[in-house]
Amino acid sequence: INDLIHAELQNPTAEKKEEEKYDPSGDFSSLNVTNAKDMLRSLLGVMQNKRLLEVLKTLQTTNPNVRVVTGDANQVAAHRADEGADPILTVRKNSGFYDAANNTIYLISKNHETLVHELVHQVTFALVHAVYKGEGTEQQRGAVKRLEDLRDQFMDMDFSKSSKRVQKAARSAKAQILEHLANKDALSKAKALNEFMAWTLANEGLQRELGTTIADGMLRLAKAVKALMARLLGSVSYDMFSNVLFNTRAI
Repeated sequence: INDLIHAELQNPTAEKKEEEKYDPSGDFSSLNVTNAKDMLRSLLGVMQNKRLLEVLKTLQTTNPNVRVVTGDANQVAAHRADEGADPILTVRKNSGFYDAANNTIYLISKNHETLVHELVHQVTFALVHAVYKGEGTEQQRGAVKRLEDLRDQFMDMDFSKSSKRVQKAARSAKAQILEHLANKDALSKAKALNEFMAWTLANEGLQRELGTTIADGMLRLAKAVKALMARLLGSVSYDMFSNVLFNTRAI
């Protein structure tokens, strides 16, 4: 990972060269203000992907009290300006972001993965950050340590034989993780781990890859941890995706 961090620092703009041409057809066309609970309820009613369905159920149990604003990039920018929100916080044209200052998720893309990604940040980041600040319960500290191991395994994975969409997602995820790992403070460590959680729980392509990859160290897990996994997941699972989901629930 240290070598990867060094390479990222030497060439931090490499990912931008590989961005696809922006297509606005997948954007929201009108401004709307709603909430995450209603959007999750709607997704749960139509979602067929079993892995993503489990993630949605996990998020729903947290009862996320967060506002969601949808619209195209210009509409969202204007809405934020009207509310006096931080103008420096930028919007990726085909995506969205979570603004902790006003507890609002802004969505430009209709892709449900963006909502899930930002909700993972919203409901878990403070808990992860607390652990890196020396706080949190023993269960939370153990979950963070196991997630770090899973992240390190992910960073070493070769996606060259995966689809182009999965390769792009993996590159983006790794680049964001490495950007934060370059710093050693608690906030940056929390951001690095939380990006790994959000990408692997929200992106369906990465879900499939991790869902067919055995998590390192599973045979060495303590009986108490396996018992906790069985309680939180319903069974003991050995693939990486299930372990990311388990440890996210444990936090």
